[in-house]
Amino acid sequence: MNDVSDSDIRDARGLIRKRDLNGALRLLQKLLEADSEHIEVLELLGTVHFLRKRPEEARSVFETLTITSPLHASGWINLGAVLNQLGEHKRAAEALRRGLQRERNNAEAWFNLGNAQKALNLPSLAISAFREAVKHKPSMIDAHLSLGTIYAEMNNHGMAQQCFNNALKQKPDSKKARALLEQSQNAQRHARRSQSPFGRLVDEEELAQRQDAAEP
Repeated sequence: MNDVSDSDIRDARGLIRKRDLNGALRLLQKLLEADSEHIEVLELLGTVHFLRKRPEEARSVFETLTITSPLHASGWINLGAVLNQLGEHKRAAEALRRGLQRERNNAEAWFNLGNAQKALNLPSLAISAFREAVKHKPSMIDAHLSLGTIYAEMNNHGMAQQCFNNALKQKPDSKKARALLEQSQNAQRHARRSQSPFGRLVDEEELAQRQDAAEP
């Protein structure tokens, strides 16, 4: 018998919105005693632990959720986010793929997968994931910035600046986006200045060595 009501869930969500995390924690733990496999209770409890900066406890709750409700996409996606925070990026990527099998259009899942792939030093896969994130949620500033940062690290400043400009279109007052855009522009100018339009001259020391070798 399910003893958790819709009103209980609304109360828990309200406490989380007010950032009364201790109050939300007490309520959710009480509700969990009534129904240990309630999907929304587990999801909210994991979220509270995450917001309280208790990733180990959040992981435990989300793992329970994926076991009791393996078809619930949010459980896998939230587990992936927590595993990323714990530095377990390979496991995070696996969990996020499980979530994306059920919710292909979930921008947060793609964003978290991009973070995992970037941490695993797989830039091409990270780019693909971040591109999916902004495709499904163009307003996600962090995805634009993460995508642009990878392009900048690859010295593809044209694409990097395009991403940073896209972020500024969504949020014109973003100081981070403007700083990253200026940084990329400066790096591009520096790269152009370092390339002589007249080609490279032979090193003077090399010229002297050639002259010594030519003398009898």
